[in-house]
Amino acid sequence: MQSYWYLLSSLPTLSWDGETSYTLDAFWADVDGRVDAKVYDALKRAVDVPREPWATEAQKPQLIGDWHHFEAALRWDMEAFRIAAASTGERADLPHYVSVLTPAAKEALSQANPLEAELSIDKLRWDYIERLVGVNSFSLAALLGYVLQLQIKERQGFFSKELGRSTFDRVFKALQEQVISPARRVAEDAHE
Repeated sequence: MQSYWYLLSSLPTLSWDGETSYTLDAFWADVDGRVDAKVYDALKRAVDVPREPWATEAQKPQLIGDWHHFEAALRWDMEAFRIAAASTGERADLPHYVSVLTPAAKEALSQANPLEAELSIDKLRWDYIERLVGVNSFSLAALLGYVLQLQIKERQGFFSKELGRSTFDRVFKALQEQVISPARRVAEDAHE
């Protein structure tokens, strides 16, 4: 097993509760030329969506396979929870689906505040990555776990009350204009 001791020890420490200014772009610049092409490809495939299929399953690192299964199950749980919460209908196969993640995903999505729900889902992801990496602190699994956790931290950097409010205001204004403009035309036509 190849060790990535020097590379991993030179990267900024990531923690769930900590802040970081380190970005994925900086990460790619730091690992470029320090890992072979197969490892670089595996790192990119870990975070890029949509994911291209591997030539063979044997080429896919175990951590990525486990992560993709977890993420798919988590997204399925979120979809099932949202369908049930919205009462908009039911997928035919939904009653047959039981996930071990359901209680944790349901608890996370039950948060009254959407930001808290997102953070709870990200915490589930973070903790799962930590379990996957385990004690393999300087392995390929640790490097893959690092880039996945960095992706979570970078995503959280976009969570801000100000940005959320400005996005809401922009979308709400656009919707108002879509509704009000036709109503004004109707009213103007009625006056003519």
